[in-house]
Amino acid sequence: MNLKQKLGQRLMIGIRGTSLDDETKAHLRKISPGGVILFSRNIRNYSQVCKLIRDIKATVQPPPLIAIDQEGGLVVRFFLREITLMPGNMALGATNKPELAYKQGRFMARELKSMGIDINLAPVVDVATNPDNPGITIRSFGEDPEKVAELGVNFIKGTQSEGIGAVAKHFPGKGAAGKDAHFDLPTINLSQKEMNRVHLYPFWKCIENGVQGIMSTHVIYTNLPGGEKVPATFASKLIKGYLRREMNFQGVIFSDDLEMGAITKYFPFNEAVVNTIRAGHDMLLICSDYEKQLLALKVLEEICKVNDTVLAETERAIERIEKLRSFSQGENKTLEGLTKAIKNRAANLATQIAESAITVYKGKAPIPVPISKTKKIFVIIPDLSQLESVEEGFEVSENNFIRRTLEAKFPLSIQTEFISLDPKENEIEKVWQKVEKADLTLFFVFNARFIEGERMLLKRLKAHPQKVIFLLIRNPFDLELIGPDLTSLITYGYRKVQIEAVIKVLSGDIPALGKLPFTPKFSSSLERKGFN
Repeated sequence: MNLKQKLGQRLMIGIRGTSLDDETKAHLRKISPGGVILFSRNIRNYSQVCKLIRDIKATVQPPPLIAIDQEGGLVVRFFLREITLMPGNMALGATNKPELAYKQGRFMARELKSMGIDINLAPVVDVATNPDNPGITIRSFGEDPEKVAELGVNFIKGTQSEGIGAVAKHFPGKGAAGKDAHFDLPTINLSQKEMNRVHLYPFWKCIENGVQGIMSTHVIYTNLPGGEKVPATFASKLIKGYLRREMNFQGVIFSDDLEMGAITKYFPFNEAVVNTIRAGHDMLLICSDYEKQLLALKVLEEICKVNDTVLAETERAIERIEKLRSFSQGENKTLEGLTKAIKNRAANLATQIAESAITVYKGKAPIPVPISKTKKIFVIIPDLSQLESVEEGFEVSENNFIRRTLEAKFPLSIQTEFISLDPKENEIEKVWQKVEKADLTLFFVFNARFIEGERMLLKRLKAHPQKVIFLLIRNPFDLELIGPDLTSLITYGYRKVQIEAVIKVLSGDIPALGKLPFTPKFSSSLERKGFN
């Protein structure tokens, strides 16, 4: 490889479309990227994705590593019948069964490998210590660093047993952040001692157990060396000094996307590229903009003209990238190789995790629902079809999946009302009139902690503790707004398999076996949100 090709190996880029047009082929050849990351915009169906990956790998040499964010739960890219949609990390945390994390990682990896994918940018091993963190919530395994580490390590072992490189994220841990780095730059003020005790602990365990990659984060850490004024992405003392040397991590270090708001709002792009590469990352993620990707390559070339250290580090980075490429180049089992029996086992595993995770907080409303005494069940369903990352079947109609599943369990009893994700006063008033006439109300709560309209409705419904059940399908920390004395069921996600599981608990078909993987703080949260 010439210098330009070597530097291209240090870039992981996103591309447009579901096939390689002439522009994208030329673009790939100009950069010779070490990796290509796929998003939902690149996915139409299974065979198309397989062809796209084959075409990418045939366009440039060495073939780029193909990466995906398929965490399970909230963050998934594939909504294809061939790919099993698994519950996410906090559902696994609620089961507290490491063997399920291993199996989930393994089954997901098998399916990804069948398409030619090399890297899953998972698991998230951030420890959920801040309920007001908008970017993590159910992406975390929970608040206990030892349990987070155990579940994360098992997920990694399962993933890597199938020849897919796992990437633990987001170093050095952003579970305590109060902003989402996709949109703004968070700051964490925890002491170095607290960061070491809680948030860095899972990364130590992941490294000890052979994780292939680690991704850093765009967060300022005011009490960590080098991270006091700039995000960890730019902090050489954290990346080179601590992660590479003190923690002795010998795998590939990835940046997070340099097009996130945490970076673009505060730092010129050229400066971000320079600082990220100098900090010690092997691969820089630039996930959308072709011009920025080309500019990054140009910036790297300019650095090498004046800085021999970067050139020497590039040689070492390429060695690590090549080791990951070798690790991931095992035999791909085609879709035909994934037998019906294996697919059924994967689907059964998703069901097992979803059902084992359902957690109940019992208040005055009864669970299971006494069908003989409950003639009118009023159901409030948020319009999930407004979401970008959602399965088919959640449209506002008689065929809505939640509605149909409830009607199958409670025939002749169900009346439904669909509301906006952020309902307005007129919607709330319309719903309220029906609540007062019903024997029981089921409120599928999406994310009241961060949505004002849902909080308003929730506050009204709390006036009927004996006849309202809250079903928390997106943010389990909404429990703190509801309180300990009202009946709540927590799913840790809104995938169909999780909706089915919580309705089975409502009907008494299965018990609620899950345990909260965090400690709710009822009084302080209620005061902060105005729920006195």
